[in-house]
Amino acid sequence: MYGGSKGFVVTFTRTLAAELAGTPLRIQVLCPGLTATEFHRSRGQEPVPGREPTVHEEGGAPVGEVIDASLAALEAGEVVCVPGLDDDGPVTALEQAELALRAAARR
Repeated sequence: MYGGSKGFVVTFTRTLAAELAGTPLRIQVLCPGLTATEFHRSRGQEPVPGREPTVHEEGGAPVGEVIDASLAALEAGEVVCVPGLDDDGPVTALEQAELALRAAARR
């Protein structure tokens, strides 16, 4: 369910961005990966006492860095933002596949 939901949100966002191209609206989907929050440590009602926000013992990206990456990507016109992704090849391949599908659908 989670993977399918995430896939839908990415596809929906990219399709909406394509439909709104040329308008003043900017659309972005943020796929942050591990982020240093207490999400996995509590039900969110109370902070976890005596702990710095982390996802796992390994930590995760600081929330401020995720936000900064998202805003920078939005400013650069990136529709899919994956902070910390070293190789943007998979995102580029996704974009090319979607363009090919849209072009084929218009015929």
